[in-house]
Amino acid sequence: MTTKNDAAPQRRKDIILWILILGSLWGLSEAIGGSVMRTKMLSVKATVLTGIGFGIMGIALSSSKKPWLLIVIALIAAASTQIAVPLLGYSILCRANSSLALMLHGSCLYGAFTLFNGKSGNAAILSLAGFSAAILSSGIFFFAGMRLAPCAYLLSFNHTGGMLSFLAAEGIAWALFAGITLPIGYRIGERLSEGIIKWQGKPTPYYAISSTVIVCSWAVIILATILKSG
Repeated sequence: MTTKNDAAPQRRKDIILWILILGSLWGLSEAIGGSVMRTKMLSVKATVLTGIGFGIMGIALSSSKKPWLLIVIALIAAASTQIAVPLLGYSILCRANSSLALMLHGSCLYGAFTLFNGKSGNAAILSLAGFSAAILSSGIFFFAGMRLAPCAYLLSFNHTGGMLSFLAAEGIAWALFAGITLPIGYRIGERLSEGIIKWQGKPTPYYAISSTVIVCSWAVIILATILKSG
């Protein structure tokens, strides 16, 4: 017979596993996107990857109903952008702005989701939360990125009214895409939750498949990082 004490560790284990899966998949999208979309596509790349990230966070929100997971998932995704540091001996500042953007996305969505009472799952509220979080994160990113690792692209906005120019060039696109993908991800998460509950009744294949997704994601992240440096 399963008691509450038996179920609690199992639940914690499932939450940790889900965090690792979604964080790894987010990191995988960053690695593949960074390899496919080169420097000339910086604006498009940032918008697409932001949308994917918010979609993944939408899945996390609906399947767990725990907004704090967003920050942890974002940290795992950010860690994937720094894999070149131990792997290739790069400076941590090389991808510092990428890591910063992901952590800001997670933190700002956590705040927006809580502020707008996103637990209702209302599509309009989710869209507003995604839009607001992306706008806020892009604004903070502009100032923080300029001081953390001012790349040539960011420095091109280093003039009077630069923040407004950056928001027009990047922030608005991020926000519009996030406002679309967050509710979509939320709905996907609702569907996935039903299947996950069924699979949890079959521990061996459930944990085997979950572990495979995590390991394969990081294997591709490492491979993409090595190929990109070549």
